[in-house]
Amino acid sequence: MEYIYIHDADSLTVYKMPATPELTCKRDRRGNVVSYSFSMVIDVTCANNRLINSHEWEHPVRDYPQQLIDGHYGEPKAKDFFYRHHTPSGKKIEKDEYLILESEYKSKAKKNK
Repeated sequence: MEYIYIHDADSLTVYKMPATPELTCKRDRRGNVVSYSFSMVIDVTCANNRLINSHEWEHPVRDYPQQLIDGHYGEPKAKDFFYRHHTPSGKKIEKDEYLILESEYKSKAKKNK
């Protein structure tokens, strides 16, 4: 699976999200698309997070956006709409940079009290 990596330097957060969301089409009896259902899982690593106990983070480490979009828009427009409204803010980065920042931010988060 291909991923998109995003870095929000202001909030010291990195995100990993699939390049293509999961898509389910609902069709009517004639086979016409009635609606598109998009969903994905976004991994969130924030340096400002902290462990509440040994297994639970204070802030979520995953986001699960999902949306139902009317079928008359067509799949490309519906997908663009979904991404436009559910992509975290920040700039796109490469996987290598993501892995370095993720490790750094996780380390900082584990030290937070």
